[in-house]
Amino acid sequence: MKTIYLNKLGRGCRRLAAPAALAACAAVACLPLLADDDETPLMRAAERGWADRVSSLIASGAQVNERGEDGETPLMVAAEEGRANVVEALIKAGADVNLQDYDGKTALIEAAAEGHERIVMMLLNAGANVNLADRDGDTALMEAADEGYASIAEALLARGAAINAQNRLGETALMKAADKQRIEVIQLLLSKGADRNRNAARPMRKN
Repeated sequence: MKTIYLNKLGRGCRRLAAPAALAACAAVACLPLLADDDETPLMRAAERGWADRVSSLIASGAQVNERGEDGETPLMVAAEEGRANVVEALIKAGADVNLQDYDGKTALIEAAAEGHERIVMMLLNAGANVNLADRDGDTALMEAADEGYASIAEALLARGAAINAQNRLGETALMKAADKQRIEVIQLLLSKGADRNRNAARPMRKN
């Protein structure tokens, strides 16, 4: 079921049709709460980068770890979108940095995949588990390697990322980097001791 979080003022604004009435709502900062039915005001604010609104909504009772339709949290949304100011506000408000969505992705995995190095560091400093994997077995390091983000990969390794971890297909970060010809990442991983002889899983033959 989709979650709809609207305060009384927000509900009133949704029912108003006259331009003058809508202008009155805008004057009291009501319009930012007019979320679509499939997103809450907190999710909307996190996605848009409205850190002050995020803090205000949480202070008014919004749940910092609320879930979206796919199990994502406001922190995951902000991390994916690169909203560092919102990530900071959510962490200060007690957001759980290790929650996973229904695909197993964490805020750290999202940030690493999108190349948001500052957010990666914020999450690591807040206690993010560097080795959590999504349902395909991919970790933040694998995502960074796949996309060619060498500085992020180095930061993850410095925090204990398992360099030779394999996903469900048997792929390692090195294999992903090699497949995409991410030369800088390949060099980094090899210099840190990545196993170049590990093999990926082979598809099972059908009889």
